Amino acid sequence: MLAGIGTRIAAFLVDVFVRSALAIVITLVSAGVIGDVDVANVVASVLVAVVAVGYFAAAWVSPWAATPGQRLAAMRVVDATTLGRIGAGRAIVRSLALGSAFTLLSFAAPLSRYVDVLAVIWSCVLLGSVLFDARRRGVHDRWTRPLVVRPARAGSLALALGCFLMVLLIFLAPVVITMASGGIQQILDQLPVGP
Repeated sequence: MLAGIGTRIAAFLVDVFVRSALAIVITLVSAGVIGDVDVANVVASVLVAVVAVGYFAAAWVSPWAATPGQRLAAMRVVDATTLGRIGAGRAIVRSLALGSAFTLLSFAAPLSRYVDVLAVIWSCVLLGSVLFDARRRGVHDRWTRPLVVRPARAGSLALALGCFLMVLLIFLAPVVITMASGGIQQILDQLPVGP
C-alpha cells in the first residue's frame, strides 16, 4: 500500500529534526575542538553537508530501506519495479532532490542568504507534486523511480510518539541549553538567601 501524504510529511519532519540535531552537535564539537573559528565553521559546514546528503541516502540503502522517521511510520522506500531496496546512486540523487542539495548550495556565499527561501519553495513544489500524482510520487520520486510504501495495517502510535517527543524536545531545548551553559547556577547565585 502506498504511504499517505500526511504520514510522509510527519516522518520527514522527524527526520529533519534528527538531522538538525546532528548538525548542531557537529557545529558545537567543531567549535570546541578547533581553535580557529573560521576553520571550525568551514569544517562544520562540510560535515553538515555530508550528513545532510548521507542521512537519507544511507538509510534508504540500509536493510530497513527507511530513515528513522520513516521507520516510526512503518514506511519503506522501495524500487517501483522490484519492490526491493534502491541502489546507492539513486538514493544519493533522491536525497539531493529531496532538499539536501540546498545544504550544499549554502557554501556559495552570494547565494547563502537565499538558500532557505529556495528550500521552502522547493518543499512546496515537492508537496504539490505528491498531491497531484496517483501513485503519490513527488518530483524526487519520479527522477529516481522508487515508491514509498506502508503496510495496510500499520499503526501510527510510534510516529505520533516520535512527533510528541520531538515537540517536547524543542520546548525543553532552551532549558537544557541554559542549564548546560551555567545560566541556572548564575540565577540561583543571585537569589537572596534567608530572611
